Amino acid sequence: MHAWGIGVVWWTIVLGFCATALAGLALRGADHDPPDDTLRGRAATSIRSLLALPGLVSMLVANGLIQGSHATYYSFSSVHWRAFGLSEREIGLLWAEGVFAEILLFWFGRRFAERLGARRLFLLGAVTSVLRWAVLGSTTDFSTLAAFNALHAFSFGATHLATMGWIQANVPRVAAATAQGMLSAWSAGLGFVIATSLATWLYPSFGAGPAFTAMIALAALGAGASLRLKR
Repeated sequence: MHAWGIGVVWWTIVLGFCATALAGLALRGADHDPPDDTLRGRAATSIRSLLALPGLVSMLVANGLIQGSHATYYSFSSVHWRAFGLSEREIGLLWAEGVFAEILLFWFGRRFAERLGARRLFLLGAVTSVLRWAVLGSTTDFSTLAAFNALHAFSFGATHLATMGWIQANVPRVAAATAQGMLSAWSAGLGFVIATSLATWLYPSFGAGPAFTAMIALAALGAGASLRLKR
């Protein structure tokens, strides 16, 4: 990182996605049977039908914005904490805490998720993201960070449960795989690359405050998109 500069993060992500695309092309080339035009037509029809589903675009936008708001945290939180004196052990504990909180929600949160429903889960994910980034962008006190970093269970976990719940409730089973592919292409693909590019520009140039403030804005926009979903 020190030898190449922080800007190498963006290029590493871009190269990673390019490598994934090339691997996909290689897999397609390994198939000796010619592609079936009928199947391709059905796939195109399926995508058009999915995009016509009420709420699908709002769901994709809400997921992409809220999950994308984690970009500064994923890319620069360790660098930021280390620069302000936190030890490797403390940084490791903060990361482990977030993952553990997420696992607890996935393990015990089924009834909780069913009771709230996708719309309110999205709102929960957005609101906790706003609160979390506001704190992480304004302090490096370990105790405060530890208290608020557990919100990863909701900022990430609740958003993921909302997405899966919405797909299960609104997308026909035969099209569920296509919907999840669209979700991955947008949220884990293009949306996250855009958010990470924003964080990669803001953090080195302006510091943690503006970088996390941008993530607050993304999460707030995600809340707005989730309000467009049916109850």
